[in-house]
Amino acid sequence: RAEAQVVATSRQVGMTFSDRYAARRTEARGTEASEVMRSLELPREAVLEVQRDRLRELLAYARARSSFWRRRLDTAGIVDPSAAEAGDLRRLPPLTKDDVMEHWDEISTVPGMTRQAAEAHLASLRDSRPGSMTAWHSPITGEEVMFFATGGSSGCRGLFAWDWDHLTKSALAHYRPLLLDLQCGRGCLPARAAVITAHDDVEACVHASTPLFAMIGAALPEGSQVLCFGAASRPFPELCSRLAESGGF
Repeated sequence: RAEAQVVATSRQVGMTFSDRYAARRTEARGTEASEVMRSLELPREAVLEVQRDRLRELLAYARARSSFWRRRLDTAGIVDPSAAEAGDLRRLPPLTKDDVMEHWDEISTVPGMTRQAAEAHLASLRDSRPGSMTAWHSPITGEEVMFFATGGSSGCRGLFAWDWDHLTKSALAHYRPLLLDLQCGRGCLPARAAVITAHDDVEACVHASTPLFAMIGAALPEGSQVLCFGAASRPFPELCSRLAESGGF
């Protein structure tokens, strides 16, 4: 199971990820999953209203905390977040991975969270340094953030910061249709999901695919399984064999 792989990886590098992951997963199932299920029953007008309100909260937060976004929003003419509409986003240019890496410190919305601090934290995880923790804490506000990096196979390596809410809500958002099917009796219980991550061993704690896919379990009912078949770099026939040995899907 992906959860087992993540827990094992956490122990290898001396982290406390397993405890935090288990607690966050339980919390997500008990509270946020219920919120997601309620949102599926909302009429379209109510959904659009929720989206608008959350967009305005997000833009206000970005303007207050990020010099990069403050400048980009001003250039796009989105000066007052409280009056913003979804259509205003068309005036913003797409944010590329190159943009993120070039303006990392300006984009950051957490005091003290710089690219240098993020790279140093990831290096401590890779090196299995004593006392290494999965999450990084802001020395100014104490905010808890997890850093993840992509492998750079596209030609541009990415470095990103996520918090626990992002991990949980991303999993729940992706699996809303499955949750609805299970609630309405259209799905099979316990549910099973198969995933392939980017890395196998210590690098698994650095690449975002491992914890993100593992967090999918937060969206599934008790007794469900998230089966991880190793890294995408493994030979394709081997991955197919592993899937077949698990009983298929």
